[in-house]
Amino acid sequence: ALFAAVQAVVGTPSLPFALGAFVLVTALQGWLAWRQAKTVVALTQEVMLELGQRLFTAICRTEWVVFSRYRSSDLIEGLIEKVERAGQATYSLLTLCASLATASVLAFLALKISASMTALILAAGALLTVVLAGQRRRAAQMGEELSTADRYMYRAVTESLASMKIVRSYGAEDAHIEGKRGAGRGLRDVHLRVAASPVAVRVSFDIGAAIILSLVTYTSIRGVGIAPAELFV
Repeated sequence: ALFAAVQAVVGTPSLPFALGAFVLVTALQGWLAWRQAKTVVALTQEVMLELGQRLFTAICRTEWVVFSRYRSSDLIEGLIEKVERAGQATYSLLTLCASLATASVLAFLALKISASMTALILAAGALLTVVLAGQRRRAAQMGEELSTADRYMYRAVTESLASMKIVRSYGAEDAHIEGKRGAGRGLRDVHLRVAASPVAVRVSFDIGAAIILSLVTYTSIRGVGIAPAELFV
């Protein structure tokens, strides 16, 4: 239908017209990607600003009895590190929404070509997601470990700097240096585990997706008889 509409307006498209349209579409896609990235970053920053301001306002207005129960390092860690991680979560959520919009269009086109095969692939994808649920839970647990390690690091740095005069008076510099080193090593180890977790999930998903696509391709061509050209589209 799209080709027929173009042909009705310009006649049979020439090679220069087709290449020009390709360049135009690519430029439009780039502009939309730029606008999307700019919008996502702006929304993420607004969320971080609002959350940080709410938390700081709550800290300022809390009763002194409650406020005195908290370590200043924990409050600083919440105002900086936790707000930053909330911003990362917001960015991921907004990116996910954009990806779902694209996936919806692709799924619609796939349904137009073969509803049965598309339904089979979606069902297999849902099954693969359930199978990998355990890895996602482990990733969430690592996020909690990262929060604990960050909190210890902020405590080690903030409290050592705040009490530096006393530390120097008693000659306890080495103990505080080792405390900072230990907190740094703990944070490093957690970061290494956290960095490896999404890679493991992605590799598992890629392998599972390759197996599913191979089975679907074989079944479609040899069993259902769908033309390879349609299947690959």
